[in-house]
Amino acid sequence: MSEQVKVTYEGIEIVLDEDNNRWYWTQDGRDRSAETLANAKKAIDTPAKERKPKFEPITAWRKDWNNWELITITSIAENTSHWDNPKVWIKNSKQERSKESVGDLFQDTDQNGKRIKEYQGIEKSIEELRIRLDPIKESMSKIKLESEDSNV
Repeated sequence: MSEQVKVTYEGIEIVLDEDNNRWYWTQDGRDRSAETLANAKKAIDTPAKERKPKFEPITAWRKDWNNWELITITSIAENTSHWDNPKVWIKNSKQERSKESVGDLFQDTDQNGKRIKEYQGIEKSIEELRIRLDPIKESMSKIKLESEDSNV
């Protein structure tokens, strides 16, 4: 394994990720990246006020595996994947921070609140149907082989 390429510029350590061909560093408490070392240095030299406008938090809905949750979008994240959906940083109801795709988030509106309740009602109906299906399946006669040598 080769050593990482590291450069210190203006007191900030910049590290090359050779697999992704990107330069990464932390500045003002935020992880940042650039495609070239020159672009990284230029970003470091840019005053904080010019780098990024202030982001006003947005309340939104997110559906996880089991339920809907009201979350807060705290900032726009750098999109480092090849997928087109922009990414944002969020805080959930437990104040845990994560990076999410905007395609998985929904506006906090009265209309969406009603649709979410409708969605939850349908999910509950589906679960009730599953509960009714299990005993029917269990009561059905299964295939029984007379012996392993049988040709069934």
